[in-house]
Amino acid sequence: QVTILLGSLFWGSFIASILVGAMVGSVLFIFLWQATVVLVQRFLAMVVGIVVVIVIKLILAHLCRSAFYTAFYRRRPMRANLSSLILECANYALSVGFVLARMVKLLITAAVYVGRVDSFFLAPEVGEIKIGRICFRLDNYPHIFLKSVLSTESHRHPYIELLGCMY
Repeated sequence: QVTILLGSLFWGSFIASILVGAMVGSVLFIFLWQATVVLVQRFLAMVVGIVVVIVIKLILAHLCRSAFYTAFYRRRPMRANLSSLILECANYALSVGFVLARMVKLLITAAVYVGRVDSFFLAPEVGEIKIGRICFRLDNYPHIFLKSVLSTESHRHPYIELLGCMY
């Protein structure tokens, strides 16, 4: 098994560089080809519009969170529930773009990690970019899913149910 390592290092790096080059070349070709320039401009205008909507949603979520919540306590339950419903509807509509962005990020990560034989592709630190103390994750969905499971299960804790029955 050790004898395949040298060939895997060479061909993995070679194929990874070809894949990354082909991806960058394809994007540049689509952006610069005269037949697709109009479509690319429309696509970029749509992306800018979606980014503006996401920024407005994030600002609205922050304002609602600061106005209706104190830590995990809802100061105004009816308004907090209404704002949560509105933000969930916005998230449902925007999730198509989030899934497509996740797909692109995972394809880019896979193309880059084809040549890496020194680390597991599905390791927890794959896709993390660390700059000093700041850590940026390319794929944050597993962490979001874990937070969702933990927040759901924490409300089903026996002590919480017992306290709910007592009050």
